Formats: sequence, C-alpha cells, structure tokens
Amino acid sequence: IVHRDITPANVMIDVDPGARLDIAKVRLFDFGLAAAPGQPALATQGLIWGSARYLSPEQAVGDPVYPAGDIYQVGALLYYALTGRPPFVRETVEDVMRAHVNDPLEAPVAYRSDLPAEVDRVVRQALRKDQGERFRSAQQMRAAVREARLLLRENDVITDQLTPVTRGVGTSTRTSTLAPLSTRPDTQRTRRGAGLLWVILAVPW
Repeated sequence: IVHRDITPANVMIDVDPGARLDIAKVRLFDFGLAAAPGQPALATQGLIWGSARYLSPEQAVGDPVYPAGDIYQVGALLYYALTGRPPFVRETVEDVMRAHVNDPLEAPVAYRSDLPAEVDRVVRQALRKDQGERFRSAQQMRAAVREARLLLRENDVITDQLTPVTRGVGTSTRTSTLAPLSTRPDTQRTRRGAGLLWVILAVPW
C-alpha cells in the first residue's frame, strides 16, 4: 500500500533517556489515507486529501500516487528533521503545493552547514520532482542510507553530534482537503531534532 500522509505528526518515537535510539521504537501512524498504488488521494468535489507541506508533486495535482510518492514524503520528513523547517515555506497552502510541483529545492545543507554531503544527497534525491529520478524503491533508498552511514564512519563523522533542531516553521501539518493545482509544471526535472536522521544512520537496516 501507499501511505500518502507521511508527516512529522504521524511518526512517533519512544525516547528512552540515556539509551540508544532503536528502530523498534519508531512507529508510523494514521493509515487513513493509505490506498493501493496508483490511486489519487481524491476527496469529494475534486478536492484532494493531504498535508500540504509534505505532499508529493503528483499528489498536489491530483494524479495517481505510487510508492515514489511515499519516498518523496519520507524525504520531506527527513528535511524537516534535519533543518527544523519543511522543504517549502510559503505564504499560502496553494503556494506551498505549487512549490512542491515547480520550485527548485534549497538543499538541506543551506540550513545546516554541519550536515554531511552524503546525507544531503540522500534527502535531495528522495525529493526529486520527477518520480523516475527518485529512489526506485524503499530498498534502494535504504541501500543509499547504508552507503552514507559507511562513509560517515570512514570519515569519523558522529551523527548524534549534529546540532539539535527543535523549532518548527510554517503552518499546521494537519491533514485536510485541499484544492488540487490547476496548472502543471513546465518541466518536472527542474540528540532530538536530528532524531529521525539518527534512526536511519545509526540503526542497522
């Protein structure tokens, strides 16, 4: 199935002070929008379901959503965990949705100068506009994470020394009905805050 609503509000981490963060303590909740691959997240009267700050471009325009949409949302979630802000901060919900479809992404390293380039690349590939340019599967993304983890070890980079991020930016992440964008892009190729990063880099996959 495709979840279609992977957001910070839908990921829970059971933190045990002083203990190593374990993948078994991370849970994805709220499968209310989950569906078989290839289904658009459509509500009534042509509206779509979703959380604007974390929509994939295809979900934002009301197109069918495949597993690549979830990979995009995981990338957006990691972007938030690393920087304290969603990938696109705009004045209105429609502007946020349009940015997912059209606007170039500011690399996470622009907001976190201490972020290793290997991790930055993983996040940016997950957030490609074109589905075909993202990771082909969760397994491929996991392999990229493993490779980044090895490189970090080789270069003596300790991931839990990244500066914690605790603040949020922008509007609510609440899932709601949204008007799909009526226009398409000219081209589609165009220790706490870092907790999720610690999960993917510090826990064996």
